Amino acid sequence: MTSQLAPGGQLLASIPNIRFFPVLFDLVWKGRFTYRGSGVLDATHLRFFTLFEMKKLFESAGLEVIDTYPLIDRSTLRKIPYWCRRRLKEFRAAQYVLVGRHRRQGEYRSSSAMECVQPTDCE
Repeated sequence: MTSQLAPGGQLLASIPNIRFFPVLFDLVWKGRFTYRGSGVLDATHLRFFTLFEMKKLFESAGLEVIDTYPLIDRSTLRKIPYWCRRRLKEFRAAQYVLVGRHRRQGEYRSSSAMECVQPTDCE
């Protein structure tokens, strides 16, 4: 798909987050990984990604991730204990919207580009 982008062109993608709390809760506590008609475990999804893997996918396609937007399902907030909501920020997002910019031919990729990819425990 990046072959269709002009140098400096941008790609916008909405990707489900497999680290979404309800998915992990069902897997860890209930032993279930049940596909559904919609959502993170939509039966049409062929691969699963964490935010870290989403960013790696963009990087491997020659895209620099310039922004990420978590799409938070507010109904899940009450399922996450209050004291750990801030620390478990990535677990609250059902999906992420990533904006990537196509690198220009010969553009140098800074060594710090992958440093920002690592998820953190808290802000």
